[in-house]
Amino acid sequence: MSLEQLKASLKTKWLNYYQINRNWIKERNDFTSTPDQGRRPSDLLMVGIIGGLEPQMSDVLLNFFKVNGTYSQVIQALELNFDPDKKLEETEAKIAEENSTTNIVFDPLSLSLKEKWLNYYQIHGKWLLHLVVELGRYELTPDREYRRPQAALIIGVMAALEPKLKDILLSFFLVNKDYTSALNGLGLNFDSDSELEKKLAEEAEKEHQETDSIDTNLEDLIKGFTNR
Repeated sequence: MSLEQLKASLKTKWLNYYQINRNWIKERNDFTSTPDQGRRPSDLLMVGIIGGLEPQMSDVLLNFFKVNGTYSQVIQALELNFDPDKKLEETEAKIAEENSTTNIVFDPLSLSLKEKWLNYYQIHGKWLLHLVVELGRYELTPDREYRRPQAALIIGVMAALEPKLKDILLSFFLVNKDYTSALNGLGLNFDSDSELEKKLAEEAEKEHQETDSIDTNLEDLIKGFTNR
């Protein structure tokens, strides 16, 4: 996929996403002005959302932040610096037609938010890690011992990965406008690297136990045949 194709695909995905999730986004009221005399969600939130919406953005974002680009420059480079409400009004019929012919497949909803976040971080986390380590764009975990991506960025990624989150986020922001409070409520305010290390260790241990069990069953099977 060329960069132009990626931008076109991302624009459609962003507008579709905003159309469904605008209630909680507007309730949070975290907006910035746009050249079309309108407004859009903040740079940080949008970068998180598009990072979750489009897996191919991982390498693009990593390369962009390696040259120390800003969040707003990312939005401008991807041609998303417009008022989504105005754009939806202009292209409502076109978006409806595209949605009618597109099948969107989501991960099984049985996965917990923590598992989804760690899976995303494991596969696509290079750009997030670069932000935290190289560019110093981070916030501290509650114990102030670890650094993690900024709360709005994580919320944006998770809201893109989990469609059901839109109603939960709306409820959060009706009570409290703070991204970090929402992150706490979702159980995602932790150090991703250490939690991912624990997850991988548990999976390795489980695989080891299953291998031992298979070997034991094979040994018993062989003994059964040799004792006949």
